[in-house]
Amino acid sequence: MSRSPSHWPALAAAALLAFTLPAVADTPAAASSTIRSSMSSLTGTARLSYPIAADNVRFSFDVHADATGSGPQKAHGTLHIRHYVSGERTSYFWTARAECLLTSGRVAVVTGTITDTSPKLEPWRGQRLSFTVVDGQPDQTGTSGPRPVSEAPACQVGSKTPATAPAPLMQVTSGGYRVHDGQA
Repeated sequence: MSRSPSHWPALAAAALLAFTLPAVADTPAAASSTIRSSMSSLTGTARLSYPIAADNVRFSFDVHADATGSGPQKAHGTLHIRHYVSGERTSYFWTARAECLLTSGRVAVVTGTITDTSPKLEPWRGQRLSFTVVDGQPDQTGTSGPRPVSEAPACQVGSKTPATAPAPLMQVTSGGYRVHDGQA
């Protein structure tokens, strides 16, 4: 009958951990979840309530930002609006390049500059706008609408000055948004 030292179970457990933990931490899923957790984002497409029920207003967001600092962060991605105006029987659209994203829990504020529009909205190109989005039950959003850059300066990335946008007065009627707060 051989005797084993009393510390062998502890050594065996340490060896097991030493061999298995690096393998788990080095997997793509573990690495991507670490990366994802430090990113803030606002994504989704939704149809919104509108005073003229026959109009179809849709806002789409695909915006991401590194959330390692505090306050608003430099963002990348796009914002897209499509509005079918029932009285004119035509659709208008514009697309904007995201500039800044601020998230706090289930609320996001995003600013962007319009880069593409329907021909009738061409004067809006180069103007800035902002949105507030609440990822709730139901989701809600508010928008400042296009404003000249001189009247709507970009948020100050990393500052304590928040990006500004109006209260979220439009409720989602179909679709939805997802806010991911990388600081949470």
